Amino acid sequence: MNYSRILKSIGILFCLMLALPLHAQQGESMYGDKVKADVKLNYVYSLEEALVQAKARKKLIFFNCFADWAIPCHGMNKHVFSDQTFADYMNQTFVNLFVDVSKRENQALAERYNIKTFAHFLVLDANGDVVHRIVGGKKLPDFKHDVMLALSTKTSLAGTQKAYNSGKRGKKELFAYLQALQLANEKDTFKQVANEYLQQVKTSDYCKKENWFIVSKLIDGVEAPLYATLIEHKNDFVKHNGEATINNFIENLFYSPIAAMASGTSPYDASQLMDLFLKMQKADLSPGSLIYKLHQIAKLRGERQYDNLLAYMRANGKALGGQKTSLDLTFEFPEMTDRQRTNVVAYLRESAKDEHESTAKHLLTLADRMDSREGIRFETGSYAQALAKAKQQGKMLFVDCYTVWCGPCKRLANEVFPRPEVGKVFNDRFVSIKIDMERGEGVELAKKFGVKAFPTMLVIDADGNEVKRMLGLLPPQKLIDEVLSLDKKDE
Repeated sequence: MNYSRILKSIGILFCLMLALPLHAQQGESMYGDKVKADVKLNYVYSLEEALVQAKARKKLIFFNCFADWAIPCHGMNKHVFSDQTFADYMNQTFVNLFVDVSKRENQALAERYNIKTFAHFLVLDANGDVVHRIVGGKKLPDFKHDVMLALSTKTSLAGTQKAYNSGKRGKKELFAYLQALQLANEKDTFKQVANEYLQQVKTSDYCKKENWFIVSKLIDGVEAPLYATLIEHKNDFVKHNGEATINNFIENLFYSPIAAMASGTSPYDASQLMDLFLKMQKADLSPGSLIYKLHQIAKLRGERQYDNLLAYMRANGKALGGQKTSLDLTFEFPEMTDRQRTNVVAYLRESAKDEHESTAKHLLTLADRMDSREGIRFETGSYAQALAKAKQQGKMLFVDCYTVWCGPCKRLANEVFPRPEVGKVFNDRFVSIKIDMERGEGVELAKKFGVKAFPTMLVIDADGNEVKRMLGLLPPQKLIDEVLSLDKKDE
């Protein structure tokens, strides 16, 4: 038997197998058939196999760094990788690798290639080194354009980085490097290189469409140095990039601080809100824009004009779109009178009628909880008035020391204090009051009692002395047990 001929034949067959695409299937998704897509890329399913094929076929590796839980990854399957024309191009150009890097057994691979966000794609050479990185998905033909940048050292991440490090820092080279850095989501390096690039560009050219992706990335807030340039030359930016693009970008700069005050997740700051309003005026935003509506909501909420706030929401709520429900679900204000509480409950039930079933359920659950008086009954007056009432009734004072931005404080207010079993124990023993430790008399009380962490709950005797301190988000029974332990001390 001619063993050498047999071995030679096996070797030829092996090489032919390497040159053929593999058609193994992706595993079942946690989302079931909802995300099923007819993916047409020919994948291999291990890095080792991809490296062998890349060397044999003299091709780069396109690495789909998948995570089954990440909806954007499934979106790319549906809108991009199921396109036959694009798949033909990818199958001819690359060895395509698919690995679910979110699985425990692939954790080392995710760490090796610094894969933390999804969707995420790499282009590797036959040695496994990164040539190009794309963080985030796009539709065609934009995604194909981004992938094709990997094919030239003049446009790939590795190639442009090498040129930069070797001192090639002309405007053309820096621009190409910035494109690659943007795709790779390398924010710190992008900012550094962008400033170098703009030093070689006339200020009057900042507004040009090709430079917008650079300028916009450097303006991360209304305090950013380039923000003033944007506003001063707004008409030029609009001319080159479109009014909607520029106005939407500017509105987004104001959104986070104003929405935080509108929803009560950050303390109300009248001075900051006024400053933001003046900057909005200077930016010449449309009076009907969403940001002005959120500003008015933040102002009414911060000034505790709850009746006017509900009236404003009834008149303007539909213009807020999906933002309306998010705001509605934060309308359990800690300083409400009984009349205001009744009005908010009525508003929530009214809003629920216009929502889909799941959203309506959340609104009605909040309304039911607020309408129930079985939980802890909190006073609406001052600390001194509550203390005097406690002394008169022969009780102690329970103080919920909260802040409007404290998530655990909200959970106590929404999930623990309204419970009937909690109310039964507390209402028999205490006069209770909620005090914002960052507003009004709360500031001095925080100093007096040394309240530095939130949530903090204090039990005060009739003479104003601290008897007990409880910290953190305590579940109902734990909170009850802490209070009942006071009874044992008195025995």
